[in-house]
Amino acid sequence: MPPFGAISRKDLIRGLRAAGFDGPYAGGKHPFMIRGDVTLAIPNPHHGDIGRELLARILRQAGVGRTWLTTGCTGAASAELLAHILRWPGMGVPLEWLCVLGVHGVVPTEGQFRETVEIQWGHDLAGQELARAESQVREHFAGLYLVEVRAAPLDADIDWGAVTQPVEGQPRSNWQVPYDERRLEKGEDRWAFFFHYLDLTRPLQTQVGDCALPDPTPTPPHLSSIVYEVPG
Repeated sequence: MPPFGAISRKDLIRGLRAAGFDGPYAGGKHPFMIRGDVTLAIPNPHHGDIGRELLARILRQAGVGRTWLTTGCTGAASAELLAHILRWPGMGVPLEWLCVLGVHGVVPTEGQFRETVEIQWGHDLAGQELARAESQVREHFAGLYLVEVRAAPLDADIDWGAVTQPVEGQPRSNWQVPYDERRLEKGEDRWAFFFHYLDLTRPLQTQVGDCALPDPTPTPPHLSSIVYEVPG
């Protein structure tokens, strides 16, 4: 059994196909795979290897857990997924509480702004087309925040897909969820993630109830190294 660690996107896709998923297909901000009525977003190719927290969240959303992995997995890729799940001691530890410590607006550099225009709207824009693209990108960043949270217990199984804000008249698949979530330091209970189109007047919905949002403040020094990467 291989040691616990990151898994490649290629091996993840192979394992999910072994679990009955088709794809990946292009669409929205992320590619997705489908099994029956389950649509599962997966990371973009340029994001590199998939760490254990993100891997665990993807497998939970896919419904691929210990039972399937220990009774139904076949092939090298599925065996590797089995190794990752069974070697993570935190898998299955219920989350008891989660609170929002800080909310910080993301102010893009000129380079980030131009990169976002190109990624979302394409190259060689001019005139009204460029003005419309820039307006949409300004709106994109106006609703983008870096959020810091604390969760317990330390090895809790956090369902990041359940951290959201409902949008009236829209299916749940269109609601925003955390992007690029990460533990701040190994052995700590604090996490940070980006959230698009955050409504500061409403709480975040989580698997342990609603979490109120504090007033936004400038990004503190201990979060200044976290750089926003535009979804491609």
